[in-house]
Amino acid sequence: MTVKFKAVKAIFHSSISMMILFFSCHAISASLDPTIATTLKKSINDYNIPGASLSIIYPDGTSKTYVAGFSDIAKKTVIKPSQLFLVGSVTKSYVSVLMLRIVDEKRVSLDDTLDYISKNNTRDGGKLKKIVAQYPPLQEVTIRECMQHNSGIRDAINSPAYQAAQSKDPSKVWSDSELIELAMMGKPFFKPGTPNAYSYTNTDYILVGMAIEAITGSSVSSQLVDLFQQNKLDHTYYIADGIIPSSLTPEIAHGYVPYISGDDSDDESHKVVSLSSGESMQFIDITRKYSLSGPSAGGIVATSMDVARWYEKLFFNQTVLPPQTLQLMLTGIRTANPNSIAGLGIGIEHNKTLGEIIGHTGILPGYTTSAMYLEKYHLVIVLTTNSYNRSVLRYDPQTGIAQKNMFDVLLPVIINSIATVKR
Repeated sequence: MTVKFKAVKAIFHSSISMMILFFSCHAISASLDPTIATTLKKSINDYNIPGASLSIIYPDGTSKTYVAGFSDIAKKTVIKPSQLFLVGSVTKSYVSVLMLRIVDEKRVSLDDTLDYISKNNTRDGGKLKKIVAQYPPLQEVTIRECMQHNSGIRDAINSPAYQAAQSKDPSKVWSDSELIELAMMGKPFFKPGTPNAYSYTNTDYILVGMAIEAITGSSVSSQLVDLFQQNKLDHTYYIADGIIPSSLTPEIAHGYVPYISGDDSDDESHKVVSLSSGESMQFIDITRKYSLSGPSAGGIVATSMDVARWYEKLFFNQTVLPPQTLQLMLTGIRTANPNSIAGLGIGIEHNKTLGEIIGHTGILPGYTTSAMYLEKYHLVIVLTTNSYNRSVLRYDPQTGIAQKNMFDVLLPVIINSIATVKR
């Protein structure tokens, strides 16, 4: 019989408005802060998270990775610092950089419409032109509006047709064209560019990826590989076709969704496993059981430290983009959280206590990631986990309201460690 994947559907639904925000068998290394290590382990235990990797880069360049819990519950395999995770929508900052570099080269303007771009750039064989012509509401949408979620376009993964298809066959591989077709089945939420209107959608970055290919004649995949190499991100990978290759599987932490009573789980491929931490929790291991829909919106796999290195280069060292272009990236519109704005592939929160926080979160079935740069402290923090768990998110993804989360206890401990850290 077939698993109904109720948890998976709920996770896909909650991811549409996402923006900005057990104990390990290993002994604590002498080079690691024991308070941070203990706090991470306790937090994971308290929130019933199978495993996590926490990477920190300090103002002086010192970097540390803390791990806790299991990468494979059934085998009791512990998380290791080199563990790979699916980082979901954190991908958007990388794709945003690709587009901003094209803008820097004067090959496109952020305020060019998809209609203008598609008619004047056909190096993709006319793929974008065909899509834009087919769906008139896309024609007046600009690149800027896509990149800061001001387009009004719906999210394909929240459409009833997508949810039904995923429930039936989670491994189905979706083309960009198919996803856009699903998104366009519903009327846009608002006219593109409407002042103070914001609606997070992965469809925006599917379109950005298509525009990049139309302008350059080169795949998003090949350009991201170049970007990874330029920035020495040796443990970052892009899943171009949405299917995780078997060669990467041994290095990726198993992904888990909570088992929901009533799900049909007698299929051996979806065996229920138990985590003995905090309250007794049962999970379904869904590793490689679904495809990554719209990779340019969420198709990157990486270690927590590689994501931290990316943030360090992009926001602290500022070696990825020229200053004026980085400023474009950090300029945007208000979101559901009154203290935050949506930049281009990134979120910016103005926090009274912590100062400006630049970051993004990523949610996929079985994985939750939170990446941030605290400008006040010149501190990069990336937390990757192998289950969907809202405690990794500082704000409710639907309402933008602050919620109880792991960072309530982690951030003070990490900040206090700045004074004692040594290279």
